[in-house]
Amino acid sequence: MNLEKLTEQAKSVLQSAQMYAVANSHQQFTPEHIMHALLKSEDGLVPQLISTCGADINNINNNSSNGLGYQPP
Repeated sequence: MNLEKLTEQAKSVLQSAQMYAVANSHQQFTPEHIMHALLKSEDGLVPQLISTCGADINNINNNSSNGLGYQPP
């Protein structure tokens, strides 16, 4: 993947996702890490869309965190 073609926001999300994986000693960097970073991005489109749909973003964030807790260390 050519990171130079990504927007600054996309680079930031990928970096956050990778840092989360490393900080939690996960052996693999997965799409779930990216989803978690997208959900946590305060100025991102994903949390706004989820809230606009009427879903509870905090509940989704918690479920995302819990799911990532099952990653092998």
